[in-house]
Amino acid sequence: VFELAYNNKSVPLKTINAVQQLTLYPELIASALYQMSGSKGVVDPLHFYIGILFGLQGIYVTALFVTSWIMSKTWLAGVLTVAWFIINRTDTTRMEYSIPVRENWALPYFACQVAALTGFLKNNLNGPAS
Repeated sequence: VFELAYNNKSVPLKTINAVQQLTLYPELIASALYQMSGSKGVVDPLHFYIGILFGLQGIYVTALFVTSWIMSKTWLAGVLTVAWFIINRTDTTRMEYSIPVRENWALPYFACQVAALTGFLKNNLNGPAS
């Protein structure tokens, strides 16, 4: 991390903070998770990173399902939302036939925030008037 923060090899005659300049925070988080999980000798780092990405996609789809379920009060709307997302998967990313590496780090967190806010507002709007 220190070598990335004080990088003088990427740009000649200049020391830059590569973590900030190249936005390497997701990769550093994945690296820390890899080191702390004890997967170092069991799983290849690349496959661990791909597993994290698929896990994030699972969180994203789950948050979409929950948001739709909260809004419609039926699980069928959640299933239709997930089906629509899967059918239109090529429209949700710039890459068609590869794993979306950097694109989908923020979307699961945003979808969870939307689901939480939807649940909060739904409960407060249906509550007693003050």
